[in-house]
Amino acid sequence: MKEYLTTYTKVPFNTFDPDEDKISDINLLVFDEYGRLEKSIWMDTDITSRCDMALTAEKKYRFAACVNFGYKIDLKDASELEQLKYHLAYPDEYKKGIPMYADSGYILIRNESPVHLKLIRLMSKISIRIDRSRLDDNVSIDVTSVKICNCPKSSYVFSAGKAESHD
Repeated sequence: MKEYLTTYTKVPFNTFDPDEDKISDINLLVFDEYGRLEKSIWMDTDITSRCDMALTAEKKYRFAACVNFGYKIDLKDASELEQLKYHLAYPDEYKKGIPMYADSGYILIRNESPVHLKLIRLMSKISIRIDRSRLDDNVSIDVTSVKICNCPKSSYVFSAGKAESHD
């Protein structure tokens, strides 16, 4: 009896899972209490988690950040944030990190007080989990494809997400 060696070549998906901790670029926008742009910072290399700037104490500011967009954002007024739209290009764009944003709202700045911004993913994360508790140990499952339909191709960054039509 001859033995045959069978090999399987797994074809990878178009991209690896995006690195949710990777930050390749940051747009940091600081608006004064009247909504006018006070400071705009664009960093695309040598990114650190801390950014120092001089602001007037006892004054309100609004901090907005766009992360992993891949380009500099030019806004003059906080009212323009609501119209800022990002075009999603899965999967190719996410090698540089998942697009994220943060908005502090208007906060009062005290003397040398730090401002922390919580980054939020611009799109949902979808995970596939398989309950193997009722299967024998020698049973394996190969997922060959996953199809997710009706996903948006663009999103308003600082506006509430909603479908543009009932379709």
